[in-house]
Formats: sequence, C-alpha cells, structure tokens
Amino acid sequence: MGTHDREREKCIPSRREALRTIGLGTMAAAVPAGALALAGEPHPDAELIRLGAEFDRLHATWLPLWRRWTEIELATRAMAERLSAGHGEAGWYLYKHYRTASAANGLDASMEAADAVLRQMRDLAEKIHAIPAQGLAGLYVKARVVLHESVPTCEWYGVADNDMDWDVLVFIRFVREMAALAGEARA
Repeated sequence: MGTHDREREKCIPSRREALRTIGLGTMAAAVPAGALALAGEPHPDAELIRLGAEFDRLHATWLPLWRRWTEIELATRAMAERLSAGHGEAGWYLYKHYRTASAANGLDASMEAADAVLRQMRDLAEKIHAIPAQGLAGLYVKARVVLHESVPTCEWYGVADNDMDWDVLVFIRFVREMAALAGEARA
C-alpha cells in the first residue's frame, strides 16, 4: 500500500496551528553539516549523512506537493459526494463522480507530481537501508527515513505534541533524542 493510500485511509489533514512541529529538514540540517566537517579522517557515516541530506532535500520538495494533493483530494471527495447525492447505488455513482471530479480538479496531475518525488525518495531510502550505520549520526539518518516510511505524514507534520497519538509522539521523541545525541557525538 502506498503512502497516498495510507494518507487517504488514515488521515484527515490538520488545519490547526501547530504549537511545535518536527521539521525534518530543520532537524537534519545540523547533522550533515557538522558531521562532514570533522577534521582529519572522514566520518564513518559520511555516505549515510550525504544520502540523508539528499533524502531531506527530496522530503522538503515532496511536502508542498503532498499538501496540495491533500487539498485537492478533499475537494474531489466533497464534489463527488455532492454529485452522488440522491442516487440509489451510491457506491457506483460515488466512484464515477470521484473519477470525473478528480479529472476536473487536477487530482491525477497533483498525485503524479507528488508520486514522482516519492519514487525518488523510495529509491534513496533503499540505498540508506542497505548501508550499515557506524554511529549515532548514521542511525539518525535511518530514523528519519523510517519515520517517513512508517508514520503517515499527517499524523506528525504540523501537529502539536499534545495533539499527536501516543505511539506517534513516542516515535517523534525518539527521533528528536537521536538528533540530540548525534549532535553531541560530533562535539
């Protein structure tokens, strides 16, 4: 099941003002720059750190595409439900009107744009998974990738800590702690 399917099934995007967010790009920015700047021999996780920085760049590119897709998806669903109202076999009409509305709203083009970046992220994630981490900085790169792969974005991105589900918050706290330890390990 793809990320979009998980998002569609599990999440209703939050419009709340977040008190505190987890910007992956923001958290990650300190690790690659500092880790690669070590004097002397190269960092043992240099390749993971480089790939992690690329993953973060792609993630930052994907987020606005995902947000746009989410907005269009909600509008498409609402339009399809309005068009299907009053029909006896709502399931068939809902699907038919959903396809019509998605073409009219540009949902397919929006989803393809997001999916194109997502495919690049998945390819990069496979490379990251294949390289064993040698230290905390490498584990932190892997933790960021696992966060993206295992927790639907709408459950943590732009969501205040006190509004997250407990299992998501525990994972987020773990990633934050990893970030702090990875930074201390370089100091």
